Amino acid sequence: MQKTIEDLYRDPSNFPDDMNDEKVQTAMVILDHQTGEIQGLMGGREYLSQRGFNRATSPSMRRQPGSSLKPVTVYGPALEYAGMGPATVFDDVPISIPGSTGAYTPTNYDGRYRGLINMREAVRLSVNIPAVVALREIGVSNGYEFARNLGIPLLQEESGNLSIALGGMMYGCNPLELAAAYGAFANQGILVDSHAVTRIEDRNGTVIYEAVPQQKEVMTEETAYMMTDMLVTAVNYGTGTNGKVPGWTTAGKTGTTQLPRSTPAERQMFQGLNGNKDAWFAGYTPRYTGVVWMGFDITDREHYLPSIYGGRYPALLFRNAMVAAHKDQAAVNFSRPSGVVSVSIDKKSGLLPSSLTPPTYLASELFNRSHVPTEISSAWEEVEICPESGHLPNEWCPVTEAGVFLTRGEGFSFEGRLPEDANLMRPREVCTIHNAETALPEEPEPEPEPQDPGGQNGGGQEEPPDPAGIIYSQLSIGGTESGAKIEWTLLPQFQNGDFEYAIWRRSDKESEARLLQTTTETSYVDPTVEPDNTYWYTVFATDRKNSQVYRFEAVKIVY
Repeated sequence: MQKTIEDLYRDPSNFPDDMNDEKVQTAMVILDHQTGEIQGLMGGREYLSQRGFNRATSPSMRRQPGSSLKPVTVYGPALEYAGMGPATVFDDVPISIPGSTGAYTPTNYDGRYRGLINMREAVRLSVNIPAVVALREIGVSNGYEFARNLGIPLLQEESGNLSIALGGMMYGCNPLELAAAYGAFANQGILVDSHAVTRIEDRNGTVIYEAVPQQKEVMTEETAYMMTDMLVTAVNYGTGTNGKVPGWTTAGKTGTTQLPRSTPAERQMFQGLNGNKDAWFAGYTPRYTGVVWMGFDITDREHYLPSIYGGRYPALLFRNAMVAAHKDQAAVNFSRPSGVVSVSIDKKSGLLPSSLTPPTYLASELFNRSHVPTEISSAWEEVEICPESGHLPNEWCPVTEAGVFLTRGEGFSFEGRLPEDANLMRPREVCTIHNAETALPEEPEPEPEPQDPGGQNGGGQEEPPDPAGIIYSQLSIGGTESGAKIEWTLLPQFQNGDFEYAIWRRSDKESEARLLQTTTETSYVDPTVEPDNTYWYTVFATDRKNSQVYRFEAVKIVY
């Protein structure tokens, strides 16, 4: 494996072009996360020569890992300590967090604000705001402690710093440290000491040293699996697609650090430049864990990464190295522990779906068995609107209809920039299409002459012929606050038909029938019923393609 990596490093096509006659530097580590053995290591592009500077392991070459640190400082501890999961929802909206040295105002790398977004989507798209919000909710100290347990060298003074959510570290970490941390996710929550030398023998074959790596459980297997599953989504459908190892389930995360602009000197140095300082890719399969870093030893106006980020060259180099590492090995999958279950949820709340949840926002999501939700989602509300304008109705709107809209509850402010899902919320404007001038004088509709659909009371409509077979699989009736509701379900062979339905009612089984409504819907609410009365309903279906009429059985309701 080491020779393969060295061959990759010899090929200049695996790296960006030189900048001002200086090569972009890089370092790589590949670990067997089950044993801790270092399978491959490159400390730089000149490392093919002896005694080259090892950027993969040197403490003096620690760099900020950017978003590749989010699983370690935010989402891993959120799963482990706070009972959160991939379905947990955060509001991706502009925020400003007061602090002792001024407000902290994180932004998303693409300038977008997506609104209510769950953890899986935040990981997949590497969105910054949800990571900061999550760390604030679970407590920075929990994120700090979790990362330290995984071997990330955060300093004590960083234990209260929200910027660690986005990989902001005083000194950063090196590829070996980050690879060992990711290896714990791959290894079902067990951190194994990484080492390059497994055994030393003298010339007589006597073993004078043999590595006995320490193992430590740093998280539950449920946390490790759910984090892994989200990182698999990031590789398959998110920012890490270039890191996918063909034939193997691959988990991974990109990381990109922008040019520093926190001090006046930095702002002056990089004024007018658009680029990055560091680019990372950290990932793993069920067999190996690998990390790639790219950047310059010294970043200045002449040496930085223009249009280079973790999902490009680092991800591709990771994939190429891992393809060689997995050659001739039978693919295996990550094993899901019994403590992780799948539950259908509302994506905008992370809770159990309600009757109002639109099908588009239904999903099956993973939960720790101990934290399965029991609450029904209240993310959606039913509001009457004017169907012509799509706005709230005014007194002149001739008709209204119920619409289902997203709600954020009390306290949501429309100040500042609206998130992208604001279009799903109830309209704020009132209809301007209809007014006193457009309102037409109301004319009473003539009462239909009573007709007998059964033909048993004389002078009425002749009873439609019965079909050769029944047309419905279910006909039900019940009382609601709005009246008596009749619903019917067609048999599968009739569901593609073009039917018009006529709803008839008798006040008792032998009285004269009255036509209430014709509709193309498969339900009807009768608002004219009165409490403590009995009503009989019959539904007729007319196939508008061939004029064939079908009769449903009569049903009785005591309202």
